[in-house]
Amino acid sequence: MQKTCELELDAKAYVSDSEIQLTLADKMLETYSFNQSARVLDVGSGDGRITSNIAQKVPKGKIIGVDASLNMVEYAKTHYSQKGFPNLEFIYEKAENLCLEGDFDNIVSFNCFHWIRPWKKTLRLFNNLLKTKGEILMLTYPKDSPFLIPLHEAAKSYPEYVDKAAGSTMFTSKELKEALIDLGLTLERFEEYRDTISYDSYGVLKDFVRIWLTSYIPLPNEFKEEFLDRFIENIKPYRIDRGDGKIHLPYVALLVHARK
Repeated sequence: MQKTCELELDAKAYVSDSEIQLTLADKMLETYSFNQSARVLDVGSGDGRITSNIAQKVPKGKIIGVDASLNMVEYAKTHYSQKGFPNLEFIYEKAENLCLEGDFDNIVSFNCFHWIRPWKKTLRLFNNLLKTKGEILMLTYPKDSPFLIPLHEAAKSYPEYVDKAAGSTMFTSKELKEALIDLGLTLERFEEYRDTISYDSYGVLKDFVRIWLTSYIPLPNEFKEEFLDRFIENIKPYRIDRGDGKIHLPYVALLVHARK
């Protein structure tokens, strides 16, 4: 039976406006060496660019990219086919519903884990899928990141949908760290990375958030522009004025390296 695609993401728009995601993922990967024979699971593989990059690092191994957006999976399959990447496979599935044979040397997840609603259940699943001494590499964001707080505030204006928003299930840095430790994982790295992201205008920022808004809250189309306008108003107090007319905003990312 074909599944209904609940997460509607515009893959082409994402590809054209995802530099921060790629930059931070590269920041983690540049200091990490994969075993060439490793079996790797990429949760939230998106357009496939990062996944295909890792595939080249494990030429004797295998990498499976999983994403909850059918549009993203189809884009990835088209642009990074098994003809060019014979050790690479993409699957359409929610992370919390994964049912895969075998276990993995590495599980990676970049710019995705904070969107997963049953995140503790999914973290336990990651642990079960890991080989002994297997490792998790994760780039995610805590609920109290300054960039996300205006989203949480905007969601309160939609009582029918606020409980379905990612803000209702997101974790703090402390909560994620404790959950990893409770699973018996050793933390090789758990870093709160603080930086700013810049946009030429509020319109550009609005377009950026529009790309992944469905990941945050499942609003009907008629409410989306209004929600984005509320978000823009809410985020203005967080703007850092550097005198160049651009919109500079602070954010906090979590860089995680854990070992079983």
